[in-house]
Amino acid sequence: PQLFMPHHSLQMNSFEADSPNSETRSSMIEELPTYLLARDEDCENSFHSTADFMNMFLVKSVLQSKADNMQVMLFDKHPDGPYLELIQQAFANNKPVLRHQHYRNQ
Repeated sequence: PQLFMPHHSLQMNSFEADSPNSETRSSMIEELPTYLLARDEDCENSFHSTADFMNMFLVKSVLQSKADNMQVMLFDKHPDGPYLELIQQAFANNKPVLRHQHYRNQ
């Protein structure tokens, strides 16, 4: 069975290739809820970024979460782009936006 939608398969399967061993498990425990943001290839496009922001806002609202109680992780390999500061300020209460490299060798 296919685990991911076709347009995300290439991106999501590439993270496994970065891992030195597929059996490796992290010993880190995140204390805050973490929103995994997988942006589209054209993440510098205002329309697509706005859709991502709306999705984050809706998830926060439904879960009744506040920005000071949330961590954001960019779950893609795209450059940070022009909206990183907005994501950090609006959705992570100025906490650093994480990347998958943050957990490497942990």
